[in-house]
Amino acid sequence: EWLDLAARPESQLVLLTDHAHCEKKAASTAMTLMFRYVDRPELLNKMSRLAREELIHFEQVLALMEARGHRYDHMS
Repeated sequence: EWLDLAARPESQLVLLTDHAHCEKKAASTAMTLMFRYVDRPELLNKMSRLAREELIHFEQVLALMEARGHRYDHMS
């Protein structure tokens, strides 16, 4: 089962790396929307906050990886 595989200690690095990439992509998407919809101030404010929040999450995942002795890298 997927959950059993994900819970294995050897899966930690892959899961954390994937999670970090997802946080980074969410921040990037928010920034893309800010550039696309410059005429929508209500959206600009929300997307700006979202981008910052997702980057904080990204930093938290990086810190967790570092605390566990893992290095952030590209997914293959």
